[in-house]
This record gives sequence, structure tokens and C-alpha cells, in this order.
Amino acid sequence: MACKAPEQNKKKSPEKQRRTKVTLKDLRYVYENAPIAIAILDRSGSIIQTNAKWRADDWETLWGTCINKDDGAADILQNSFAQALNGEIEQQRTTILTATDGVKKAARWVLHPWKDASDAVVGAMLFVENVTRETEASRLAEERNIILDAVLENVGQAILACDAQGKLTYVNGRGSELVAAQGVKAATSREAIRQITFFEQDGKTPYKESRLPLSKALTGVPVSREEMVLKNAENEKTVFEATAKSICDERGRVTGAVVSLYDVSDQRERERKLRRSEAEARRIAFTDALTGFPNRVSLQRTLEHDLAELCKPGEKLLVISADIARFKTINAIHGNKVGDRLLAETADRMAGIAGARAIVGRLSGDEFLLLVPVDPADPYSVTEKLCTIMNGQQVISGHLLTVQLHAGTALWPDDGEDGNTLLRRADVARQHVKTQNGQSLRHFDPKLEADASRQLKIEQDLAKAMKQNEFSVVYQPIVDAMSSEVEGFEALCRWNHPKLGFIPPDVFIHAAEQTGDILDLGEWMLRR
Repeated sequence: MACKAPEQNKKKSPEKQRRTKVTLKDLRYVYENAPIAIAILDRSGSIIQTNAKWRADDWETLWGTCINKDDGAADILQNSFAQALNGEIEQQRTTILTATDGVKKAARWVLHPWKDASDAVVGAMLFVENVTRETEASRLAEERNIILDAVLENVGQAILACDAQGKLTYVNGRGSELVAAQGVKAATSREAIRQITFFEQDGKTPYKESRLPLSKALTGVPVSREEMVLKNAENEKTVFEATAKSICDERGRVTGAVVSLYDVSDQRERERKLRRSEAEARRIAFTDALTGFPNRVSLQRTLEHDLAELCKPGEKLLVISADIARFKTINAIHGNKVGDRLLAETADRMAGIAGARAIVGRLSGDEFLLLVPVDPADPYSVTEKLCTIMNGQQVISGHLLTVQLHAGTALWPDDGEDGNTLLRRADVARQHVKTQNGQSLRHFDPKLEADASRQLKIEQDLAKAMKQNEFSVVYQPIVDAMSSEVEGFEALCRWNHPKLGFIPPDVFIHAAEQTGDILDLGEWMLRR
């Protein structure tokens, strides 16, 4: 059986009763210390009492007895005041008030009827809250929104925003044009995504929905400048650069996404034209206009790079310097058109003989350079094949020509480690061929370079030798074989070089012919 609480436990103590009863003093305290301004008006509209907040915010200078003033704020207040005197409570209002010193203050206020003990309306209570900062912030925010809307409506990008469920919350003017052009009438971005077919950069492969920038952004994955392609009804392509980002709340949760699509079609077209122009400029800069093969500039760049890159493991590189014997004579007799045709066909035939991996180019005039990867076991067979096939009669532009190549070779890495050294040594071998009647091919050896160096010094010292009287004349009698009588004398030129010693006549006379000093040498002999 439950125990019954003593009767006195149910009664409230006098102290507790005192604390729960609201006294006039309590109400006065609440009124005076309320966080909003309060003023009590009598039926005439005069302020008869205010609280501390009213006085602290100096509402008196703004409101005063404005109930009797003739302006817009007063009209509103008068109407509300009249309703309060009728016992009605009107909705809360916000009014901008201007003081006599020009200071403006925003007030959010409401008027309540003020009744006496008999429930008769004897005036009104005016509750006022200073919302100047809040109103100013709202005004600035509205101005920013207007500016932002203007910016978004006038940017070149199509901008779309959606909430976390994919429902479109914003589409700017360019975005509306894009969506309309695709015939989309969807209410949500996900439906729009299904109706608009985006393609990869190739313009053929459709984008998967999960890879779309807006879809990624809704999962928290940002997208930066990703290219996408759209097609219109005429199958014309438009290239867009897409950037998408999640919209998150203060807790970091994704509440939506925004995507911008920037039309870069014209830019990409300009870039393609620029690339084509640059490629054409490179082609012109590195291609011989006559033959269509690499020119000297291109060949020089190739020679300056690592020659090993031109070869497979275990291979060597054969550098072939070649020219066409008597080309100047052919050109002079048959004309430039025939000469040009001979050069072009020679380059074509060389490329066919050397093989697909060979580099064939024209250095200048009738001089050609071939870089051919070769088997170390038989490195020179390609040159022999070249001379065998190229030498002989050819019909060029209806003219039967006898063509012979002069070819010199140098082998990498045996004859040199760098391209310029190999070219120079292949040239030395070719120049040697040109001095040997009937010879067409010569491989480089160090003696050729020494001979070429000696020949060059002889050619350089010829003019100086005549001035310094290094030449001498010897006479050889001409004897009749039958009678043994001396019929005359033959004057012979001899050259004793101060450093090279005695130089045979066939050597220095050939040098004089090459340098053009032969006439001066003959005149020197006559004077002697």
C-alpha cells in the first residue's frame, strides 16, 4: 500500500508564492530594460513615456510627435495609430526616418493598443527596433545581386546551377540559348543531361552521364577546363570548355553545383590554323623546294643530334656525300629545267635505293647527303649499289644524259663520333674521287685527310710563292732522235716549297688550275 504524502507537502510555501507572482515593479523593470525601444502615446499621439532603449537610441529626435507631421512616414504611422486606437494590431513595418540633421535610420516598428484597467483604449504602445545595419546590409546585398545578375547575363559562358537533387536553380541567358538550341525543355539538370548529348574531343564518342561535369560536381569532384563537344541539327560542332564546382553549406555538405560552359570553338580553330601555319613554316624552313627532301638546315640539325638515335642496337651509320659529275655542263647545255629535273629524279632514286630508314637530303647545288643505318658486317654495299644503279644513261625531260655520281663515305663511329666530322671526312673522300678519272666511289681513310690538308696548303701558298720567287725554271733539251742534234729547249717549272719541299709539277699545276692562278703562273714563266 502506497504511502500518502503529508497534506502540507502539497501546499506552496509563502516564499514560492511570492516569487511566482509578477508585480508592477517587475513589469516596470522589464519595460525599462527591454532590448527594443518602447514609447507610450496618449490618444492625441503625444509621447508620454519611453524606456531606456528609446532614449539611448535617440528615437525622440526622429519620431518625436511625427504623428502630427505631414509626410509619408507620418501617414503610415497615423494609419497604424488610428487602427491601434480602434484596438487593432497592424503588421510590423520598416520605415526609413530622417532626422533634422540629415541622419537616416531604419526602424522596424509596430503599434499596439494601450488599455486601462477597464479595457478601454487610452493610447498606444510603439515598439521600435533599430534595423539600420540590417537594412543597409540588405540594400548592399541587393545591389550586389543586381550587379551579379548583370554580369552573369552578359558573360560569354553558359552558366547553370542546380540543387543537390539536380533541379535547376539558375540558368543565365547564354545557358538558356544553349539549352534551347539543343531542344531541351527539361525541368531538372539530370533530365537536361539525358537530353543533351555531349561528345568527347573527337566529336564522335558520347560522354557518359557519370562523367559529365555537373554530375561530378554533385559528387564533390571539381572539374577544371574540360573540353566537350556539342553538335547542332546540322551536325556542326561547337567545342566547350567546362568548369564545374560543388556548392556546399557551412558543414561542407554538397547542396548543389554550378557549371560554366565557355565556347572555345573559334579559339581552337585559330590554334589549329596557327599549328598548320607553324608546320608549314617548319616544312619550308627544313625542306628543299626543288626536291622535296630535307635541306641543308634540316640535315645540319640531324647531324648535330645523337647519331645513335638513327640506328638500331648493333648498327652503324654510313654518311654518304655525293654529287653529279659534270652537272654544270649538263645545266649549261640543256638548261635549268633539265638540270632541276635531273636533281629531283636523282634524289628520288637515291631515296629508293637507300631504303625507308635512310635520310636523304640536298645540301646545295648538285651535292647530296645520305645517312644510312648499315650492318657492320657489310657497311659499304649500299654505296656500291647506289653508284652501280645511278651511273649510266638516263632520259631526263626527253634528253638522253650520261650520269655519273661522285660519292665519298665515312662510317660512324669508326671515322668520327660527331656528324660534322663525318660529313667533312665524307666530303674529303668525295673530293678525292673527283681528281681520279673514271673513279666514282671512295671510302674515307686518314691519308686522304692528310693529302687534302696538304693540297689546301699548296693552293693557299701558290700566289705567295710567285711573289717570293719560290718557283724556278729548268730547261730540258729537245733532241732529234735520228741526228742526235739539239733542236731546242723545253722550259719546265719547278717549286721547292720552304716547308713541304719539292712539289711535283702535276700537283701544283692542278692546284693552280683549281684556284685560277694558272694564267699568272704562265706569265711568270714567260718573264723568266
